[in-house]
Amino acid sequence: MAIQANYKGYVSGTGRGIYTGAGYLMLLIASHSKATPQTVTFYDNHTLGGNILFQFQISADADVLFIQFPESCRPQFENGLAIDPSGCDVFVIVEGIA
Repeated sequence: MAIQANYKGYVSGTGRGIYTGAGYLMLLIASHSKATPQTVTFYDNHTLGGNILFQFQISADADVLFIQFPESCRPQFENGLAIDPSGCDVFVIVEGIA
């Protein structure tokens, strides 16, 4: 298994695929300014839909959510990474696997 260069991606508004191929999610930053809680969904796919890798909700009064995953706990995906931000601004750093 060879590690590829890191990929940085940003999603706001409409969800989309941000990475194609296998890899790990190293870091995520998410925020929003909506009056209601917002749910962000991560898919193990290069387009929206398919297997949900994980999802979380950011409350209306929350500040910025910042998660830097320890190496032993990084979410791994096989097919790609797609994000449905549901009104949030989401920035990620991905480590690809060749």
